[in-house]
Amino acid sequence: MPLANSRRRLIPVAAQTKGSTNPLVFRFNKAGILAGVYLDIQGSVAGTLTSPNALGMASIVKQVEVTVNGGIRLHAFSGPQYHYLIRDQLEDFVDVVSFSNARSAVTATTFNISMWIPFGLNMRDPIGLIMLQNEQTEVTLTVEFEADATVATGATVTATVTPHMVVFSVPEKQSDWPDFSILHSIIGETRTVSGTGVYPYTPIRGHTYLQLLLGYGMAVAPTEKWNSVAIKVLGNDQMERWVPASMNLDFTSKHGRARLVGTIPLDWLGSSGLGSFGSARDAILSQNISDLVVEIDANATDTLHAVRRQLIQLN
Repeated sequence: MPLANSRRRLIPVAAQTKGSTNPLVFRFNKAGILAGVYLDIQGSVAGTLTSPNALGMASIVKQVEVTVNGGIRLHAFSGPQYHYLIRDQLEDFVDVVSFSNARSAVTATTFNISMWIPFGLNMRDPIGLIMLQNEQTEVTLTVEFEADATVATGATVTATVTPHMVVFSVPEKQSDWPDFSILHSIIGETRTVSGTGVYPYTPIRGHTYLQLLLGYGMAVAPTEKWNSVAIKVLGNDQMERWVPASMNLDFTSKHGRARLVGTIPLDWLGSSGLGSFGSARDAILSQNISDLVVEIDANATDTLHAVRRQLIQLN
């Protein structure tokens, strides 16, 4: 990340254990320029288990949320949304926590469902960084755990959470500072699809879309519960249309590995090429579009997971 006259630092935050409160609340020190957080989440599942959650160990985390100044909800997503949809799309499309067993079935064993949460767009482009070193900025991270019985009947889940802040020292000259007027946001939500056929998902408009990451049929034992996905603007103007075969080709060409079954990564950041240096050619400026809809041709009922990765202009 080209931040002139600065140095990358790693600052640990005091660990907390599951059960002390729910959610766990972490407030970040007012030190430096925040680039991201390594969120270490490790623990174990004990008991005689039945009815394990279909989303696996990732289901242990119900929600991770980051707020700025108590009012700006910058990041919000579940453990399954992170581990099935988000983690393969960060940095240069590497799996940023490939050691994790979050996608494994729930059994009585240890787990590591850690996360890398980026505030900057990536470790190269200084877009979305947050200046912590002022009295007006307060960044809070919360980690909420799912009920043990939802993870698996008979389960007892223990866990310890330790955030590690990745920050840059503040350059002495303000001319060396990055632009703080743009925030990088990742927000997840769910919808219930109660029938087969075309289901219209309408993304919230107003900001710049880098990616829209959908999950339909994602699980430890996944299935493709979709036949096709079409992105339409201004009524019937079809911008993109995907089927599983074409999605496989596109994903593999950028990631060098297979797409997870049941995931639909609509990516307008990687389509610009890694040499764009922050200039996302195909990003969707939704504020300039009066109508935007994603039509999913569903072949079975399920829960639709949708993660919006956006840039937010503050002024």
